[in-house]
Amino acid sequence: MMTAPFHMLRLQPDMPGLVRWAHARSLVGRSGDLSYALHAALAAAFGDDAPKPFRLVEKQTDTGAAGAPMLLGYSNADRQKLLAHAKSMDRDQADLAKILCLDGLALKAMPERWAVGARYHFEVRVRPIVRTDGDTGRKSVRERDAFLHACDQMGDGAADRVDRGVIYADWLSSRIEKSGGAHVIGAEQGRAGCTLAAFQRLRIARKNSARTLHEIEGPDAIMTGLLEVTNSDRFHDLLRRGIGRHRAFGYGMVLLKPSTNGG
Repeated sequence: MMTAPFHMLRLQPDMPGLVRWAHARSLVGRSGDLSYALHAALAAAFGDDAPKPFRLVEKQTDTGAAGAPMLLGYSNADRQKLLAHAKSMDRDQADLAKILCLDGLALKAMPERWAVGARYHFEVRVRPIVRTDGDTGRKSVRERDAFLHACDQMGDGAADRVDRGVIYADWLSSRIEKSGGAHVIGAEQGRAGCTLAAFQRLRIARKNSARTLHEIEGPDAIMTGLLEVTNSDRFHDLLRRGIGRHRAFGYGMVLLKPSTNGG
């Protein structure tokens, strides 16, 4: 089985400039969430080659202060192709080149083969949700927080005795396992296998079928853990596709760090 090569790209966007650009085009909801604005900016700059999944990483300086955010993403295109598309933007979008700081665009080719048995520490930002039928069945499918959905299944008082982190860990581990490309170390014998490193409930901006911007409230989680590659091609596909929903809006990008001692 042949795997298509892809790259990790890195940008350091001008966030104040992006906010101004997004507000001028009514791409920011009342919560101030910029996920849709980033999606729109990347799509305008790179077209079909826009990174998906991607993640805006908030870095800290050595003193603990907030540093300049960095955008990471996966794309099939190389630097030359990405910049060629960006140069073709119309005048209305031309200011995006400066806002996204395209002169500083950096790319790194991702491996096409992954050693089976290799272990990696991972981090991923996800929306741990399940999709359920609404009052009118399949025509009104809705997103439900995986933790709240689990509590619904367990009956009254479940929220007081169920660990949110364990529910999210099970949700994530099952999706990694289902990919057929990796196994989460510790996700057996009732152990969670990964950790809920950060959590908030967040209202994110999206456009509905009428192309009107609205907000969706739900869980926003950063999960960490240790995985082991079980199939090279399928692990490659897992990384390229990402995990969960809203992958074109800043969620689902799996970031890896080699495990030096097997654990």
